[in-house]
Amino acid sequence: MISLSFNIEYRTQWGEELCILGSVPQLGSLKESEAISLSTTNGVNWTTQVQLQSVGKEPLEYFYFVRKNGHFHRREYTPNRKIVLSANTDFTIRDYWKEETYHSYLYTSVFTECVFKQPLKTFSAPKYKKSKLLNVICPYVKKSEHVVITGLGDELGDWDLKKALPLTPVRYGEWQIELNTANIPTDTPYKFAIVDSCDFSKAHWEEDQNRVLEIDNTTQKRKSVSVEMALPYKHPYFQWKGKGVSIPLFSLRSEKSAGIGDFLDLKKMVDWAVTTDQDMIQILPINDTTSTATWTDSYPYSSISIFAFNPIYISINRFTLQNKSKLEKLTAEAKELNMLSVIDYEKVYALKQNFLRELFSDEGKKVIQSEAYLDFCEKNEDWLFPYVCFCYLRDKFKTANFRDWEVYTDYSKELLEKLLKQNKDAKQETDYYRYLQFIAYSQLGESKVYAQQKGVALKGDIPIGVDRNSVEAWTDPHLFNLNMQAGAPPDDFSVEGQNWGFPTYNWEEMERDNFAWWKRRFQKMADNFDAYRIDHILGFFRIWEMSSHHVQGLLGHFSRALPLSTDELYQWGFPFDEQRMAQPYIHESMLHDFFGAYVDEVTANYLDVLSWQRFKLKPFCNTQRKIEKLFDGKDDD
Repeated sequence: MISLSFNIEYRTQWGEELCILGSVPQLGSLKESEAISLSTTNGVNWTTQVQLQSVGKEPLEYFYFVRKNGHFHRREYTPNRKIVLSANTDFTIRDYWKEETYHSYLYTSVFTECVFKQPLKTFSAPKYKKSKLLNVICPYVKKSEHVVITGLGDELGDWDLKKALPLTPVRYGEWQIELNTANIPTDTPYKFAIVDSCDFSKAHWEEDQNRVLEIDNTTQKRKSVSVEMALPYKHPYFQWKGKGVSIPLFSLRSEKSAGIGDFLDLKKMVDWAVTTDQDMIQILPINDTTSTATWTDSYPYSSISIFAFNPIYISINRFTLQNKSKLEKLTAEAKELNMLSVIDYEKVYALKQNFLRELFSDEGKKVIQSEAYLDFCEKNEDWLFPYVCFCYLRDKFKTANFRDWEVYTDYSKELLEKLLKQNKDAKQETDYYRYLQFIAYSQLGESKVYAQQKGVALKGDIPIGVDRNSVEAWTDPHLFNLNMQAGAPPDDFSVEGQNWGFPTYNWEEMERDNFAWWKRRFQKMADNFDAYRIDHILGFFRIWEMSSHHVQGLLGHFSRALPLSTDELYQWGFPFDEQRMAQPYIHESMLHDFFGAYVDEVTANYLDVLSWQRFKLKPFCNTQRKIEKLFDGKDDD
């Protein structure tokens, strides 16, 4: 028989009650409808008792939550509590409500998987006949540190950190120790501390007053354990400051690269970060930008997919080819490209495509039948299918502008599935592009795990926009304002403003499904990185927007913005004349300044008369985009 007495202090409001939910039937089997209500006499101190017939194979897991007027209201901060039970034992458990704190960021993967990750030990059952089990919530511990307890008397080290008792890390941010209370007097003062395993002078003593160890000295026949669960380590002013480096992946060329930094080169960067005592490596976006297979694809912020990786970053040095003469030729070419002082993007891309197509010919049939490949495809099918179809059609029509793809201009999954069933070449090509993504994801995943093992976090980068000729613009055009462009207003950096060319977001449409598109994007980044930067985060609230007819950023406006009515302008002494102030025109005096002897030719060929000495551009050249196209490839002659 196991006796459990739960006690917790929580100040409720009228209509609220405290409940406990655990992993055993007596505590509701983690089913909310079967949770146990605690009892109270003052609305502050809550308690309940349960008895178990036997010890389960797994630790007891439980948590507290609040019901208000019979309905779930709020629960304490995760994760759930765990305790290992022992047979024929009385457990008196004093719990502390776990509130989310300012330091909740310490429970993100940067810390849980990298910077503060500790080698954990399993929860163990109490071993003394009469003991005190202390469970401490302390997520502030670096890899070189651990938590100790010390206090008055020899049993607790008599306030000497070198004699202090170490706690065991049982979960991230959770430390535990069982004290044999046979020789510890009641009301013994003590404190926790964080000590450096190699230098005790760097210790942090828990702040605030000493704690008091309450010991029950009454004689009992049965084994008894007094538990203090989820004791918060007192470190209110903790502030983490880390060190890191921001560097593009393409810059990380090593002696094994093929003209550009690749996914596996990240490992060497991780080694350097460890040597220089750094915590994080931030890289530029690595999404696929392949539209033309030329140097213009080198801009990392113009992605054709928010999920697919750029195959140019695949490391090819770990693979071999059956065609040894071709392998030798490509290896020699890779070495030459690797010796260049700058990256030759087009040649590197062509080299890797040649190599990877040959590799796919060698091993593709085997790989695409493997369990790992099939699992990857299943987990990523929602974005992988439209992406590989996009790549095939881009190559087939020799353009990423899906508006020129004839019957495939509008995305249709049914039509594309029919194409892949009937066209062997299409099926072969889409299998190839799936294969590339499988390799790319595998290699980045390998480097991420390597970095985590070394205590270094990888930080990715999310561009605020996507290319207007992208998978997402093709599959979900309703989520974008494809007739608009994002950019930045004129400033000292760019007197003509900036036009990035990306379509702006249709936020009203995105809100209809509670921004599911963005949630998918963020979740995938969280799968691939421990942290990520959101490029131009201001764009979530307002962005400089201009028509797709514009080339420069001068004629943009902020969206969203608060407009001024004509009445408001008038009240400020600015009578608004729409025709004169909102319609572009050219005054005759400007023509002589710009064109001199060519005024008559320009007027006749490009201008229409508006009124006396005022002109406007003819319809065939009345936008920046039309003028750009009109004079494309022409010089002053």
